[in-house]
Amino acid sequence: MRNASRLRGLDLVATMAVLVAAVAVAMPNAERTPPQSSEPSSVFVSRAGEVDADLDVRLTNAVIALTAELVDLPDRFRVVESADEADVRITIFGAQAVTSGPRHVGGPAGFTPNRVFESRGSDFFSFDAVVRADGNRKQLQGSGTGATETGSFRSAATDFVRRLEAFAHEQSSGPR
Repeated sequence: MRNASRLRGLDLVATMAVLVAAVAVAMPNAERTPPQSSEPSSVFVSRAGEVDADLDVRLTNAVIALTAELVDLPDRFRVVESADEADVRITIFGAQAVTSGPRHVGGPAGFTPNRVFESRGSDFFSFDAVVRADGNRKQLQGSGTGATETGSFRSAATDFVRRLEAFAHEQSSGPR
């Protein structure tokens, strides 16, 4: 009986030693990795003020595409109506669009003589913005191509969000 209680005591000591070792190994990793917030970041998207008519249309398209992309990611971002409520402020100040027109393909040298086909290439859209988060600022760009003008806007917004997340991760994991 004495041996049985001694063995149970040794089992308890061995179990405690394994638990203490596991916690000791896990602690340094826990200190290096910041806790992930379950709360989505609040984001305010705005655009540059006084601009010419052509840039005004491109900036508006950029704001619409970026806002739609952020709204589609509710677990990570929450779009707000006021800059005062936002954790992250995005100001779009430049936008470029290249729309490819139809081009003629085929003709007498082609496989089908005397026929000309219209083919449309890809559209390109990009925009530049200043992002402010936690007292830090950075200029980011989003760019993309698509079969339509709207598709290229959305592609650029997706690219921008990827860069925004990298910037946010950089801010949260850097020294404070």
